[in-house]
Amino acid sequence: MIEDPILFNDWHVVAKVEDCSPGKIFTARLLGEDLILWRPEGPNSPIQVWQDYCPHRGASLSLGEVCDRTLICAYHGWEYDTAGKCKYIPAHPNQEPPEKAQIKTYQCQERYGWVWVCLGSPNGDVPSFPIWDDPNCAKFWCGPLKCNASGFRLMESFVDIAHVPFVHRHSLGPSNPQIEDYEVVVTTEGISIPERMFQMDSEGKQTIEVATSLTKVSSLLTVSVFTETKQGPSPGRTAWLAAITPVEEEKCLLWTCAAIDLDSSLVPQWGKMHERLLWEDIRIVNSQRPARLPLGLATDSQWPANLHVPSDRCTVIYRKWLKDKGVTFGVC
Repeated sequence: MIEDPILFNDWHVVAKVEDCSPGKIFTARLLGEDLILWRPEGPNSPIQVWQDYCPHRGASLSLGEVCDRTLICAYHGWEYDTAGKCKYIPAHPNQEPPEKAQIKTYQCQERYGWVWVCLGSPNGDVPSFPIWDDPNCAKFWCGPLKCNASGFRLMESFVDIAHVPFVHRHSLGPSNPQIEDYEVVVTTEGISIPERMFQMDSEGKQTIEVATSLTKVSSLLTVSVFTETKQGPSPGRTAWLAAITPVEEEKCLLWTCAAIDLDSSLVPQWGKMHERLLWEDIRIVNSQRPARLPLGLATDSQWPANLHVPSDRCTVIYRKWLKDKGVTFGVC
């Protein structure tokens, strides 16, 4: 596991809450670390997140089994309680287990239908997504979707406003590719891009009515959590949150959830379109080289330094923001 000073202390999605049913073991990988998630049998038992490693002989605890409120290693039957402490060794039933027979455990929270994990000391709470609690909004989830690139490569595509007319042309329809000057708001907490939505009619002409009535705000809440909210005539509000799990330096998972002011019967249609848009982004991101996001001048002669133009303002700011924060995992 690489202890990136930022990612190590951030919250990351590693599973759906529904994946962690009582008595079952679920596996995940985060920042190069193999994890197990398990929920003890019994009502309202909290999810446990541990390193997938038995300190006795290094076997994977994911091969074991849950028995009531303990997890039993498949190799020698050592039993661990919910604190990760070994309480019983079958080969020596009358012997007190060694003090070092302790599993490495991690903090987790259940939010928005996901399990969020922090490998270090959390530098804050799980990112806020207030609209999720609005009972008038229909909700849906998408993912996890696999991407063979750095999570930061994928995140950059979400704040790249110039790619939409090309990458999403066949799903969203024609839109004006010209990018006017736009604002990027940077704070210590994140980055925000308030903008107008411009769409084209069937003749390729800009539709002013849409441009003046539909606004969008894209925001980075952390280095790997993104939200986008739109306000328009129909539906009135749409909002989605994307959480990118950095599995490895050049491999990530994408999870999204959305809340929309519309009839719940339309959720399958919106969900299908949403997933299509995400795969369109992933297709491009998987092709980018290097697979890690460049934060400075090229150091590998195989891949020349990127070129920047004014429409790249937000992505350039995003890269500088990551560099200033000290991110080291998945970048070059």
